[in-house]
Formats: sequence, structure tokens, C-alpha cells
Amino acid sequence: MVSPLEAGLAGIDEYLSANKGYRDAGLVRARCRAMLKVYDRVWEKDNEKYEVLSVEKLLLGPIKNIDSGKDSGYIGGGKEDLRLKLKDGYKVSILDHKNLSYEIDDDKLEHLLIDTQLNHYALMNHYNGVRVDSAIYDVLVKTLHRPKKATKAQPEESLEAFEERLTAVYAEQPRKYFARKEIPIFKTHLIGYANDLYDWTRLLDSAKQSGKHLKNPGACFEYNRPCRYLGLCTGRSEVADGSW
Repeated sequence: MVSPLEAGLAGIDEYLSANKGYRDAGLVRARCRAMLKVYDRVWEKDNEKYEVLSVEKLLLGPIKNIDSGKDSGYIGGGKEDLRLKLKDGYKVSILDHKNLSYEIDDDKLEHLLIDTQLNHYALMNHYNGVRVDSAIYDVLVKTLHRPKKATKAQPEESLEAFEERLTAVYAEQPRKYFARKEIPIFKTHLIGYANDLYDWTRLLDSAKQSGKHLKNPGACFEYNRPCRYLGLCTGRSEVADGSW
């Protein structure tokens, strides 16, 4: 029987093999393998407590105001990473992976308490007949280490040696790079989120009718790259100029 670690390592190779043009594929492979090997050691025992109910399941549900019962006419959706159940109880949790490039601290973990993503998944589960009791954020922090360059005294570090060194870095300080934060799902937060979501659909309808669309400058560089529509917002480009 293939272990979860073996399956994960094979999955890395399968993904890179299917994406031949992937930039720095060898380096990405070494980084992912090092992190996955230590991740498996850190959470092996904890994972045994849970039964997996679903993996990357697409959930759909109505967007409506809970207090008034008014339906927006829109459909909400989301794909949750994992849905779990404690083997010795009835508690159901959704687990979401968070990959970070900065060190974990209590303030950053506390911020997850107001992250709307967990309430969205819980709400969509509710509309599909599943009660979610908590959300588990599975946080992984990647190091910024790179292979050592060649010097007069030694050759450039091989990818195999880099992977081994990186594995040791993760293993020496696992709490610095791996954390899980369980967040309870509160009914009041769920209702508030559902109503907020309904209000956003009203804004969308208003924008469609007026032709005026609110800008969100805080999201222009999410995922460490500029939004493809940045030029339209800044006025550098127009819809009719042939670029779109």
C-alpha cells in the first residue's frame, strides 16, 4: 500500500512532468519534496485522528439574506481542500492549506479568525445539508534558501544536496514552518457573512445598472503580481483599444 508521503512525492513529479515548461522545475521539485517530507513527520500522528470525508469538493449554494429570506438570484460556490471528521466523535471540520512566505506568529494566526473564506465554505456546506463545527488552517511557511553558488573552494550545490539541506532546515525548527489553527464556526458569524454576501450582490446589481464600478486598489498586486486589468483601472488602456 502506498503511504501518503509516497503518494505526495509521486504527485510532485507527475505535476512537473505534465507541465514541461514549468520555470525552475528542478528547484521547485527540491523545495516541495523537502517541505513535504518534514510536513509528513510533523502531522503524521495528528492526521490519524481524522476520517477524510471529501477532497477538493465543489460546493454550490444560494446567496440570500438570512434575516429577510430574500434571494439575490446569484449562486455562491467554492472548492474546499478537505472535509474531516474526528474518528472518536461527530465534529466535522474543513481544512484549508495556507502557504506563506513569512514567519508564523500569533498576530497572523489571530487574523485568520476574521478570514471570510472559512465562513464561506461553512455556509456552502450548510446549504448542502452538512453542519461544519470548525475550520482548521494548515499553515506552511516556505524558506527563502537557494542552492549555494559555486566558489573557488567548492562547486555549485546540486539540487539533491540542496533538498537534503532544506529538509534539515525544516526539521530543525518545525514550529517555525508548520502550524495548525482550529477556528470554531459561530452561528452569528455565519449569518453575518451570509448577509454581507447578499449585500455585495446588491452592489453588483447597482454597478450593472449605473455602469459605474467600484475599484479595489488593495487587491491590485495580490499573489505577488499585478492584476491583468490594472491598465483599465488606471486609464492606461481602454476596452476598445484592441488589447482585450
